[in-house]
Amino acid sequence: MSRDANRAVSAAQHAVEQVEAVGYAWRLIDPASGPDPVDLDKLLELAKRARDTGRYKEAIRIGRRIVDAARLGIKQARAQQNAAPYYPAPQLE
Repeated sequence: MSRDANRAVSAAQHAVEQVEAVGYAWRLIDPASGPDPVDLDKLLELAKRARDTGRYKEAIRIGRRIVDAARLGIKQARAQQNAAPYYPAPQLE
């Protein structure tokens, strides 16, 4: 179980680095961090703390959430890479 937690935390660390590199890191609300949204790096610290205190299932859960959010942030960055405002022409009657 601790090996799985280590893998989850390592994957989360790598995912945070990747999403921060593209500038689309999300903020998440998670029971481990309280009612307010927090940055992914804050959740990563909570996952590490959970792993280090033997709460392996919690570390894995948080790690998976971080990886999912980072993947979605990277996907969003790619989708909006060439985004530009759109102003429709007024309808003249």
